[in-house]
Amino acid sequence: MPERPEMGTCPECGYRMVPVLTPPPCGHDVDPVQAPLDATGTVYAWTRVWSGDGANTLMAMVDFFDGGLRVTAPVMGADDIAVDDRVEAVVGEDTPVAFRPIET
Repeated sequence: MPERPEMGTCPECGYRMVPVLTPPPCGHDVDPVQAPLDATGTVYAWTRVWSGDGANTLMAMVDFFDGGLRVTAPVMGADDIAVDDRVEAVVGEDTPVAFRPIET
């Protein structure tokens, strides 16, 4: 099983975050509870970013927990992605968070 990125949750209000920030952006002066981001997410939007040498990176904005957490990261292992596709969050090769499509 791939390594999962960490997410944080404010114990006061339930605000979720990736990356984990202390104190959380919700304004509570507490340490967030950390846990692996092992929920599946739904692609909200996507784009392709091109570099000057013609290489490209597929990027997706993904909703987790019915929109309670939205994360943007590169998509690994896919040439295409679509809105409403399901993905899982993994630790990327050169990034702390990446997405991998879930086969349906």
